[in-house]
Amino acid sequence: MAARDYKLVSRSEGMLVFEDGKEINTGLLILGILFLLIGAIIYYLIATKHTITLTISATADGTQVQGTTNTQKSMLDSTELLNSF
Repeated sequence: MAARDYKLVSRSEGMLVFEDGKEINTGLLILGILFLLIGAIIYYLIATKHTITLTISATADGTQVQGTTNTQKSMLDSTELLNSF
């Protein structure tokens, strides 16, 4: 069996179990990879960009800075940015 690349996996009294590689349908494997790749590309293209908009205006008391964001990550980043002023 070793000459045909089978390996002994299990041995018990009166029984030997040999295994070889997996029987893979190459066409299905390629289709699966393509669908996964296409799905990843579509996800990347439609994902929301993190946006921070700062509005700066002059007031009687000085300058007013207002920040708006569109995602949780950009909200944390804008808070950090506004605190740095």
